[in-house]
Amino acid sequence: MAFAVVDSAGIEKCDMGSETDNVTAFIPAGITLEGNTASSILDCRTDPDFGDCIIWAIITAGSETACNPAVLPLWSAGVSSVFWEMILANGDEDTGTCLMGGTITIPYAGTTIIII
Repeated sequence: MAFAVVDSAGIEKCDMGSETDNVTAFIPAGITLEGNTASSILDCRTDPDFGDCIIWAIITAGSETACNPAVLPLWSAGVSSVFWEMILANGDEDTGTCLMGGTITIPYAGTTIIII
């Protein structure tokens, strides 16, 4: 069981970053949930702002550590049975991957709508 993730209200976090960022629906499916656009697994941002990056801090010996993640442009589906317009829905159990080594999760979906 997972909650449906929506644009702007949903929150994403990299376990190697110091801050959270809002989920952004790049490819809106035209579905609105609780006043916001539903997000799909294609909505993994390639340019999120997670603040300071722990990995960059280690690599650069503590100098400028602004997070500039190399994110795969796709959430890995934790819930794979719900579709928005033939695209898998984004649930709060989905994860993203930063090629630098971080894992991106969704601590807050932005809705109370359950998808299975």
